[in-house]
Amino acid sequence: MAQKVAQDVINEKLIFDANTGKPVKEIVLENGNIRVVKESGETVEMPLNTIRGKYIKMRLEAGLSEITEPIYV
Repeated sequence: MAQKVAQDVINEKLIFDANTGKPVKEIVLENGNIRVVKESGETVEMPLNTIRGKYIKMRLEAGLSEITEPIYV
């Protein structure tokens, strides 16, 4: 089952589009993958078992006090 992340959570968790520096439009967790939709409409999919995939998932689950630097996708 796909789990879509709310836009306000994406903004709080500092997950940005590497090309524009703005928050990504959408993040969906589904079937062992993370799908990130950038501002331009480009979609990036990555497996959850990669370092980057695990880091993004950890960031989404972390408290705000644990976030120090943004993630650029």
